[in-house]
Amino acid sequence: MRDIEGSESSVGPPDERRSETLVVYADYVCPFSYLGTEVLSNYQSSRESRGLPQVDVEWRPFDLREPYRDADGILNQKIEVEESLGAPWSAVEELAGRYGVEMNLSSPTYRSVDSRNAQKLSLYVQTEHPDRFETIHGWLFSALWRDGEDIGDDETLVDIAGAAGLDPASVRSVLSDGEYDHELTDALSESEREDVTGIPSFVYQERTAQGAVPEESLQTLIET
Repeated sequence: MRDIEGSESSVGPPDERRSETLVVYADYVCPFSYLGTEVLSNYQSSRESRGLPQVDVEWRPFDLREPYRDADGILNQKIEVEESLGAPWSAVEELAGRYGVEMNLSSPTYRSVDSRNAQKLSLYVQTEHPDRFETIHGWLFSALWRDGEDIGDDETLVDIAGAAGLDPASVRSVLSDGEYDHELTDALSESEREDVTGIPSFVYQERTAQGAVPEESLQTLIET
């Protein structure tokens, strides 16, 4: 069951960026990106409890599995998970336990899923339905890492977006439309121009914290 969350005021399309915006580079197939998302959510809650406004967040895509793609962008090689993460799987397990994040780490789905269409959907929603972005963004992560769903499957993506109130036919059109392939390619090129080499990367006023850092590190990045 996917329940629509209420407050999503921290998300806006790129033309509404402000210098106070926290930019986060992430990929749905990266477990550290999921952990970082949960830590960021906890940090936002802590700000609220301290009487501080939520930080504006702009999510940008990163293709963790780009080295495994052929010239047509198709995943055609066996994905070496620990190699792609740059860390042992035990590090994921350790951080999930430390942060108290529920993850289905025994599911084999993450080993083969391609997040490209999930990233296309994410860009579309962020631009055209920003009030639904935070909900769908969170569901994409939890669908893979908690429920073991294949977020590379079009019908899974249609189901997720439809549960958040988007028109299924429009979502199918986006997933098959070459326009959003170009949009995603352009967005991914930006991470290369910005020399993003690992995810999640949290960028705030030209300072960066990389990895699934603890809440205290985000507080230091943003508040000092």
